[in-house]
Amino acid sequence: MIVSIANYFKHRDHPRNLIGETPKILKDFNLQFDKDIDIENSPILKGLEMFSEKGELETLINAVKNWREKIWTEK
Repeated sequence: MIVSIANYFKHRDHPRNLIGETPKILKDFNLQFDKDIDIENSPILKGLEMFSEKGELETLINAVKNWREKIWTEK
């Protein structure tokens, strides 16, 4: 989901450019990603809410760090 949200951010002005698994994953998490989406409902903020009940960015940062470390140690 984090990678899909990052891809959304990259293409947020042109959501039709979202290809592959990104739109599928956003839809699976019920995250709206059309061009005119209100910032309060964007995948960025809604995704943060899924990782942190209080919307704390530090919680997300730690989750990403742990995830990345796990990927590197499994290789």
